[in-house]
Amino acid sequence: IVFLSAFLEKSIVFGMILISVASTIDTIHPLPVISLLLALTISALAQAFPKNWLSSVCLGGYFLLCSCYPPILLTMPLLLYDAIRAKKWYLSIFAVGALLHIATFSVLQICLFCGLIPLSILLGWRTQQWETWVQTAHQQHDHASELQQKLTQRNRQLQTAQNDAVRMATLQERNRIAREIHDNVGHMLTRALLQTGALAVCVKEEPLKASVAALQETLDSAMTRSEERRVGKECRSRWSPYH
Repeated sequence: IVFLSAFLEKSIVFGMILISVASTIDTIHPLPVISLLLALTISALAQAFPKNWLSSVCLGGYFLLCSCYPPILLTMPLLLYDAIRAKKWYLSIFAVGALLHIATFSVLQICLFCGLIPLSILLGWRTQQWETWVQTAHQQHDHASELQQKLTQRNRQLQTAQNDAVRMATLQERNRIAREIHDNVGHMLTRALLQTGALAVCVKEEPLKASVAALQETLDSAMTRSEERRVGKECRSRWSPYH
């Protein structure tokens, strides 16, 4: 859109310059045609490479050439538009000397030139402001996209941290419940062992005494296995990353 707008504006300026230059074209002096083609070439270069040093040199050289050869001053508004658009308006100072010879032009040429200068400045400034606004809008869009990506990544990290915290809390609670159950079972087995030991002392009959001894052996084996399981769980819990 900006390119089309600039093309339309430059077409308007060029059309008015063409009317002004047409009155000076003849078969003997091709300088107006050459100056018009040179202005178009430099204008295209300035539009294609607005920040390149070569375009600045070409613009400044053309403005300086206007002071040396006043007839090509009629094409200056086209390059003045490019200089304003590229924020290089200071280069037009080189063409100030040519204004001393403006009286050599016809009334029509003077009127068109005096009308084209403010028009070129206005259109160039308008296009430059529009391009600045578009560039700022693109930068803001890119910045918003970058912030959105960072926010998405941060939310993903927070979700992962939350899941880890829930998993760790679940494992800790499960370990706590397991320890409580083990402690209760251990206490019950210890009490049963003590009671079985006391019963073995009191029992005198051999058949019953053998049964009590077998029961005591079973309880002792269960106590040993429970203790081994507790030690194994403590070791696994100590090396677990969620402990």
